[in-house]
Amino acid sequence: MISELSPTYAIIEKDQHMTTRLRADVFVTTMLPVVPTQPVPEGVTPLWQPTTATLISGANEAILIDATCTFQQAEELANWIAGIGKRLTAIYVKHGHGDHSFGIPTLLRRFPDARAFATAQTIDHLSSQISDPLWDQLFPGQISRPQTLPEELSDDRLELEGHEIRVVFAGQSD
Repeated sequence: MISELSPTYAIIEKDQHMTTRLRADVFVTTMLPVVPTQPVPEGVTPLWQPTTATLISGANEAILIDATCTFQQAEELANWIAGIGKRLTAIYVKHGHGDHSFGIPTLLRRFPDARAFATAQTIDHLSSQISDPLWDQLFPGQISRPQTLPEELSDDRLELEGHEIRVVFAGQSD
């Protein structure tokens, strides 16, 4: 089950005489039960917090920020994107935690024309996350294997329908 937050909007000025709107919609997952790696009090169900993915879209195309964790979440995210009706051109992973990137293989199968990107620092961190057995312990049988690392972003920007989307690396924070 997913929930959707109200969309937010950004107005991007192309020049002094024209403005074009880009839209940002937010996908929110529900909390997921996890297999505890340490003892928990009796009667407590350990849950993984909700995660988000943001779709920035223009008239026809879209860029996704983050890709969720499990393949089921990624399928729900893919259905949500398809329902918005924009062509997904890129997936940008903003930091190296696995729960923001493990949905990449599922999304790329669904949207084969899209490409996944991240900064060099994020890719370095994701490399260790992919091989960390903790994720399969927490979510047994729910993480896509093999995983797909994003391509390194060659500079600090992505392009969306002629608009420049600037990437600002903010470290490993959620």
